Amino acid sequence: MKLIIGILIFFSTVTAFSQENDLGPNGGQLKLVGEFYSEVLTNKDGSFDVYLLDKETKKPSVRYSYVTGFFESNGGTKVEILCVAQKTYFECYPRGLNIKKGKKLSLSMARENVTGNDVVYNLPIFNPKDLASAQGRIAYAIKFDKDQKYMSFRNGKRGYETSTQLEAGGSYCAIENIKLQKLSIKPKKKFTTKIEKIDFPNKEVQRYSVINNRDYNLYCDFTADADFKQSLVIEKINQHLNGWLKIK
Repeated sequence: MKLIIGILIFFSTVTAFSQENDLGPNGGQLKLVGEFYSEVLTNKDGSFDVYLLDKETKKPSVRYSYVTGFFESNGGTKVEILCVAQKTYFECYPRGLNIKKGKKLSLSMARENVTGNDVVYNLPIFNPKDLASAQGRIAYAIKFDKDQKYMSFRNGKRGYETSTQLEAGGSYCAIENIKLQKLSIKPKKKFTTKIEKIDFPNKEVQRYSVINNRDYNLYCDFTADADFKQSLVIEKINQHLNGWLKIK
């Protein structure tokens, strides 16, 4: 009986993780809403775009379609949203509020005269553009001795574990000394990071490259648990690298 309950918990966790992190063809968060899919993508100005896609997540349509709903702020205030049809999507605005400063987004919609199920998006919503345009600042220098391969960071604390120890210990960030040389990473006031998800053999680990150059690679690993969301990648990276590297 305990084994069955454990299996059910595992699959419910995996399902929740998958639903929070499924990306649509435009890079937004994807949800099945009955006979079609909705894809929501946030914008820097506080608005958001909604694509109504077919069951193959293709053919966005606004013909005989609508999107309505309300936005709930962190303080509990609920306001209606205004959505205007563009060529292939709906551009929406929470009246007087910013989509990036809220708790949840509840939407009702129809695509080509087919009404979808009501759907709730937990905020913030992941936008790949936020990672592509992220700016970093290194606060202080870090030095590697010759033959020192790894330096790890967890919740602002530095360590020197091996790669095996790191992977066994849950979420963390690490700098890999590619050439096994004496290395000094100097402070930088501002630079563009290249945060991108990369393939990793262990499917329960989400790996993100943060800085990658010819001398060293900074990456962060996150276990695929119910608490991890792509929308919080930058926040989680800052949590581990607290004090050394700050990303906005």
